Amino acid sequence: MASTLLGTTVFFFVWFAVIRLVDGEESLVRLYRYLLRDYESDVRPSIRHDMPINVTFSFSLTQIIDVDERNQIMTTNAWVRQNWVDYKLVWDPLEFDNLTRIHIPYERIWRPDIILYNNADSAYSKSVMSTDAVVNYAGNVTWSAAGIFKSSCPLDVRYYPFDFQVG
Repeated sequence: MASTLLGTTVFFFVWFAVIRLVDGEESLVRLYRYLLRDYESDVRPSIRHDMPINVTFSFSLTQIIDVDERNQIMTTNAWVRQNWVDYKLVWDPLEFDNLTRIHIPYERIWRPDIILYNNADSAYSKSVMSTDAVVNYAGNVTWSAAGIFKSSCPLDVRYYPFDFQVG
């Protein structure tokens, strides 16, 4: 009798946990569809066309992989982080089981046109790993990506090994 009661209790706990998990996943799918329905990633998400979008940009150098003195190219491994507000990606958490953030593939949303000015890599667009952007319910978007960057880096090696490079 006790084992039957225990088995029934465990069954109902597992059942309700699975139902809650499926319900939460359903809310995530609903939110994803809600946000991206009629969303145009090529259109700048500004309330008015003449208003700027403030973007916070950070570049964290992880490693200098190579410095090619002859061709004056420096290869680095780095993380790029960008933050901005997209008013089209706003929702009420109460309507989506209190979901306050969602991960969206960065190709699906608008991204700032920030490029490496002194790029020395013909495959620049493939140098950044494709990652998801994290969006919170207020439309704050954070996109972090790692990449290997090749940049032109003028070097003056006349006084090598006693030179000092300023850039």
